[in-house]
Amino acid sequence: LMGVTHILRAKEHFQNTIKQKYLYAHMGWSYPETIHFGRLKIEGFILSKSKIRKLLEEKPQEYEGFADPRFGTLRALRKRGFLPETIRKIILDVVIKSADAKIHMDNLSSINRKIVDPVAHRIMFVQEPVKLRIKNFTVTKVSIPFHPTNRGLGSRMLELDVVDNAIEVYVPKEDIVKYKNLSMIRLMELVNVKITGYSNGVWESLALSTSLDEARKAKAPIIQWVPARRNVNVIVKKPEGSKLHLIKGLAETSIMDKKFIDRIVQFVRFGFVRIDRILEDKVIAYFTHE
Repeated sequence: LMGVTHILRAKEHFQNTIKQKYLYAHMGWSYPETIHFGRLKIEGFILSKSKIRKLLEEKPQEYEGFADPRFGTLRALRKRGFLPETIRKIILDVVIKSADAKIHMDNLSSINRKIVDPVAHRIMFVQEPVKLRIKNFTVTKVSIPFHPTNRGLGSRMLELDVVDNAIEVYVPKEDIVKYKNLSMIRLMELVNVKITGYSNGVWESLALSTSLDEARKAKAPIIQWVPARRNVNVIVKKPEGSKLHLIKGLAETSIMDKKFIDRIVQFVRFGFVRIDRILEDKVIAYFTHE
């Protein structure tokens, strides 16, 4: 009666096709062309609509509605930082077919990364921060570009405080433990140092030079950092199956710029994240991918 000529439906509705054909034959109608397609599954997400509804009804306090990053909904993917262009491309790559298709998270991330990498601002974020004191170094300001090649994104100025001919920064605990015995470590865009000891909860180091070439010759590892007195608390929500990990750390204060809300940025050596909220005392972000 509505003039429908083609029916596109998932293959789990095949029994409905049989029922409808019976009804159409009884009424003497011409049955439309029917195309059954397989399900498109994304590994690592909760996809079942009935399971999602059940979780939201039984444990509403543990989930963030249909946009919870553990779910495979479009709203959830958007909240994590997957762009519409990414979803469109992977669906066109998989194409419509009768068999079920699985999308690996790596494939989804790879497409999204290619889109966001050229335009995402780089921000320094330190997970499990420990304080590092750098002696014989009195630089109070350093300008760092937001992107290594896309100069159109501009730069930001990080300010440091000099006390007793030294500055203090926060660096990742994992890096200090791993590289403490090396002859040189480079703090990104700042200075080359050598760890000299640990005292009263502070790692001590000596400034060697600011030369990137020297760091390269020494094959010094490059680590991120944030000023000890000018930083902001960050919580990154990272889904893993049915779990949602809260990763806490410190980031540079440039992340407090309201322009970053709902934007995807790259936390250096950590991964891409979507900035969800900027509050007075912290920033809430969602992990997208590495």
